[in-house]
Amino acid sequence: MLEAATADVKNVARHSNLIAALGNKSMQDKHWAKVWGLVEGPPSTLLNFNLHQLLQAGVDSHFEKVEEISAFAAGEANILKTVADISAMWEETFFVVKPYRDTKDRFFITEIDDLVAGLEDHQMTIQTSMGSKYVAEIRDEVEQWEKRLGYISDVIDEWLVF
Repeated sequence: MLEAATADVKNVARHSNLIAALGNKSMQDKHWAKVWGLVEGPPSTLLNFNLHQLLQAGVDSHFEKVEEISAFAAGEANILKTVADISAMWEETFFVVKPYRDTKDRFFITEIDDLVAGLEDHQMTIQTSMGSKYVAEIRDEVEQWEKRLGYISDVIDEWLVF
């Protein structure tokens, strides 16, 4: 019995890096489909499998590719979190306007310095994300925010003209 337990521990230790890559919490169905694409196909459902099934299918012989898929999952998750943080910030951002002189129907924007600094930071962050190798499969979502931030910049510029 002790020999069997020792063999199990050695087996787990031998696959520890593979287990770490597969245990990445950022792995989504699309990433699991890629992992299963490396071997003899997935079980009947991607949500119902275990490490033993993966090892039986020979996933350990594709460790480098599995590690790459896992890294891409983590990279995509980081970019998506950044985009979500930017989105949340802009959902809570309000422009402060004051009446222009003594008029009731003309206004000008105030308290703009922090807003513009934040906008520039977000534009730089999105631009950096666009240059990342992990953006390939989520490019549309990141480009959407690149455009939105550009529109926000254009609106602020127009308001500051007068």
